[in-house]
Parts: sequence; C-alpha cells; structure tokens
Amino acid sequence: MDFLLKNFSKVFILISLLILFYVIFQSEIFWKGTQRDYYLKYYFFSILLLIFSGISYFLHDKIKRFLLTFSLCFFLSVYLFEFYASYTDLKEIKYKEEIFEKNTNENFDKRSRFQVYKELKSKNKNLQIYVPPSTWLKKKDNIGLFPLSGISNSETLYCNENGYYSRFKSDRYGFNNPDFEWNSEQIEYLITGDSYAFGACVNRPEDISSVLRKISKKNVLNLSNAGSGSLIQYATLREYLRPGVKNIIWMFYGNDLDDLNSERDSLILNNYLKDLSFTQNLKNKQIQIEELLKAEIDQVYYKELKTNNNFKIPSFIKLYKFRSLIKSLRKKKKYNYEEFNQIIGLAKSLAEKNNSNFYLVYLPRYADYKNKFNMKLYKDIKKISQKNKIGFIDLHELVFKINKNPLNLFPFGKAGHYNEKGYEASANAIHNFIDNR
Repeated sequence: MDFLLKNFSKVFILISLLILFYVIFQSEIFWKGTQRDYYLKYYFFSILLLIFSGISYFLHDKIKRFLLTFSLCFFLSVYLFEFYASYTDLKEIKYKEEIFEKNTNENFDKRSRFQVYKELKSKNKNLQIYVPPSTWLKKKDNIGLFPLSGISNSETLYCNENGYYSRFKSDRYGFNNPDFEWNSEQIEYLITGDSYAFGACVNRPEDISSVLRKISKKNVLNLSNAGSGSLIQYATLREYLRPGVKNIIWMFYGNDLDDLNSERDSLILNNYLKDLSFTQNLKNKQIQIEELLKAEIDQVYYKELKTNNNFKIPSFIKLYKFRSLIKSLRKKKKYNYEEFNQIIGLAKSLAEKNNSNFYLVYLPRYADYKNKFNMKLYKDIKKISQKNKIGFIDLHELVFKINKNPLNLFPFGKAGHYNEKGYEASANAIHNFIDNR
C-alpha cells in the first residue's frame, strides 16, 4: 500500500496513457478512423483520466490514500461482478449444450458466427450475414438513405440460440420470405415486428410465418426485422405494403418502445411521421441498399478477421459484462406511449386505405415468466389497442398463461427468443383468433 501511495500519480499516468494508446490504436489503426464517433467517449475518458493524474501530484497524502483505497475497492468489486456474470453465462451455455446433445444426439455448435460465416462463405460466395436496419441508426443519417430490408435472393446467416446457426434464403427485397410470395395476388397475412416476428434463431419452416402458411394453406408475407422498433416497422409498411393484403399483423414486443426512443433521433425516419406522402422509394433502390449492406458486412468481417489474427484482449479484462450493464442502465426507461399511439394509429389508417384488417399481437417476454410479469406495459398496450379499435391478439392469455411451464417455449427454458414450440403455438393462436372473427 505504501509503495502504491508513494507512486500513486505515476501509476495513474501509466494507466491513463495505456488506455489512451489503446483507444487510438482501435480507432485510428484497427478501424482506420471509420468508428471515430464510437470511440469519442473513450477518448474523453482517457484524456480526463490523464488530466486527473497530473493534478494528483499536488494532492495531500490523506486524499491520495482515500482515492487509492476507493479505487482498489471499486475495481475489486467490478471484477468480482465481471467474474460472476461471466461464470453464470458459461454455466448457462454448458447447460444448453448438455440438453441439446442429450435430446438430438448432435453436437451443439460452439463456433462463433464469424467462424461459421468464413467456412460457409468458402463454399457459397453468395452467403451473407444478416444486417438489421437498426445498424443505420449509428450512422446519423450520413448515408443519405435508410435501408429497411436486406440483401436479396441470398443465403443469409443469422443466430444460434437452439444449438445451431439459423439461416434463411432472402426474397427479392432481402426479407425472410420465399420469393414467390411477392407474385401472389392475394396475401392472407402480412406480418411486421421485430426479431420475434422475424422468426429469430430458427429455420424455415419453424418460424411464425411458415407455420401460418402451413395451417392456413394461404400466402404469408413477412416484413419484420430484428432490432426494429415501432417507427422502423411503420416505415417498412409504408415502403413495402402492397395491395391484396387481407390481414396486417403488427407484433409488439416489450423492447419496441426502447427501440422507438433511438429511432426518433433519425431525421429520415421522422419524415415518415411528418409527411404522410414521404417515401424513399426503397423498392427501386435495392442495388444501392445492397451496396451499403455489403460494405457493412465487409467491415464486420474485416474486424473479426483482424481480431482473430491478432492479439485479442479478453472480454473479461475489458469488463464487457459490466459495461453492458452500465449501457442498459443508461437506456431511457420512460416509455413514450403517445408516440407509439400515434404510430399505431397511422399504421391502422394505412391498413384501412389498403382495404386490410389490422391486428396488434402482444408478444410476452421471458422475464414475464421467469421473474415478474410487467402488468403495466401489458395493460397500457392493450388500452392503446382498444382506444384505436384494433383487434388485440393476446398471446399471454392465449398461449403462455395456459401453458403449465411457459419457459419451455424458450430455448432450453432459458432467456432468448421463442423456440420452435413457442413460434408454433403463437402462430396457431394468431390463426385461430383471426379465423374465428
């Protein structure tokens, strides 16, 4: 302790310089300046730490002792949390692996998405990685275009929650549909929503859309995207809704309102609310969209390639879990129901102009059954649906509440998207509700 106290300022300067040099390396060398906005806060933090290190030379020994004791206690606590969170994750992953291998007699795919992509790409040059529209929120409208779909007619790699990496063949606009759906004169169900509506982490025909196609024996078109909130979902409807749709199904999930807070910062997306005639004409800009998406994939691939070929600082040292916790706490928790009410009202009006029925589906969350059901959010969304005279399809009542163990509808009973059983039960409930009206 006496040694640290005597060299307090020198140690702080050394730590500050190491952090600053690492930030410069990541921002300017590794990412070649393309991610400077992201690293700006880390520049600020390291420079602030450096300034404090200089000031510390003039502090009284009592203050230095206090700061040293506080710093040691703080970092010990933080790393204890990091260790616990990392250990819990590893334990959960191990549990999933054991259950999967026991029930399928197959090996749980432990590879990273990059490793899978690299291997499959060598066999299929047209393979792509799924890039959600929320990616462009970080670009601050600098791209001049806000893509709301993916790369067309491509085998697309997505996610692994059920022991395997899900993939899908995208349609002509990059959505998760068989392309022939766009040739149909009549569409029974058009779905919009986030990753749950998209069918995250399962393959066709296990997703909601495919199950609806099977049980209804009619055409289904899915315009959903992972990580999307209500504004992106409404903008997607505006760009890609077509005549001949009988039922529009808007699927609401709990974090859609959090995503809406981020989407309201986009000037392009706000134009859909300010001007009801506004359009980006995205159907006619698929080539431009794909240029942006492929450049983004190349950047992600470049990062992974560099990371795997160079020294990689373990996420434990970088306090990945702790930083994720801080980031989640910083998110706006106050839901803007007025904006959601406005958007859902506009979506219903759009459906009516298209001679389509409009339904709002409430998708329950894992935490609702593992911890405590969020009755306020549930009641508020239901109230908005009733206020706008929208058919409310309550999957909490129709599916999860009546299941003896609703956690069985999630991957291995753990947090994640719905598993195959969850998607199938949800699709059946939606079909039965609409079919009986």
